[in-house]
Amino acid sequence: MLKIVPSNYEYIYPYAEGSYQVFLLVENQFGCADSTVLYIQVTGDEIFYVPNTFTPDGDEHNNIFTPVFTNGFDPANFQMDIYDRWGELIYQSFTADKGWDGYFLGKLSPVGTYIWKIIYKNPDLDKYKIISGHINLIR
Repeated sequence: MLKIVPSNYEYIYPYAEGSYQVFLLVENQFGCADSTVLYIQVTGDEIFYVPNTFTPDGDEHNNIFTPVFTNGFDPANFQMDIYDRWGELIYQSFTADKGWDGYFLGKLSPVGTYIWKIIYKNPDLDKYKIISGHINLIR
């Protein structure tokens, strides 16, 4: 029967992406030892926030619907579509930092719920992802 005796362990948690070496050394009660080394690739998850309401009423708050991506997306491979309740495309952007101002064909869109769809590429995975949800336009 193998008896495991705890030892002093040192854990270092990285705050940056990269490749990290993990080293394990074991020794049995007879003094026989073995070790192994493993490299672990640490990458951050996609981090984004998409608000669910905006108020394009001309004051200084929430006039533009803009998702916020901070990690895990390629700005050169981004598309955002916004649809009205009948499924008509009313806004499209290929730039993550340019949001919808609530206008369609030069007129302020009516109060209501709109559907958004975002297609973006994760550069670490070299893969496109699609996310969707709704946005409430209120005044």
